[in-house]
Amino acid sequence: MTFQHVRKLLMTLMPAALIMIGATPSYADHGKKVDMKFVGTLLDGIEQRLRNDPTDPTDDTVELITLVETTAIGTLGRARIQVVSKTEDVLPAPDPVCPMGFLKVATITDNNIVLTFGSLTLLHGDGNGTVCINFDTGEQFASIDGVWTGGTRRFANAEGDFHITIDKIVPLSSSFPFSSTQFSVEEGRIKGRVR
Repeated sequence: MTFQHVRKLLMTLMPAALIMIGATPSYADHGKKVDMKFVGTLLDGIEQRLRNDPTDPTDDTVELITLVETTAIGTLGRARIQVVSKTEDVLPAPDPVCPMGFLKVATITDNNIVLTFGSLTLLHGDGNGTVCINFDTGEQFASIDGVWTGGTRRFANAEGDFHITIDKIVPLSSSFPFSSTQFSVEEGRIKGRVR
């Protein structure tokens, strides 16, 4: 191969190499897009008692937790999602996060989420958010913002952020919305980035 041939080959490959080099930092900086649709169940209003004073059995604080079990599909593949959330009730009031006609009724203080993929890979995170209800229709809505805190295999040391919108929550218990524990089906979406 002559010098001219080598030079011509390098000139042909150089633009592609520069594009690849330029694209790598962009991918590393922004990570992989997360866009997952999920459906499943939600068990809300489970009481969890915390002992404030180990020597005093009457000195307890009650927290409400929510358990979620859903299946998701999207840009990261197919996953089973499990969530444990802590919520604090608030007086019903308008909130910019809530859709028109909905009032904020609770603050999500913790939202521990684990996605389990078929390859036995895990991705986990935590967040907080808002729960809204339309008292005229009984419809519910939730919005959660969070960060990825790690995982295993392809998500080892994962970081990034996510936003969860739960726009369909249908209670299966007839005493909604005033029962202490409520079993519902839900649909929603997770969006964000993971790197």
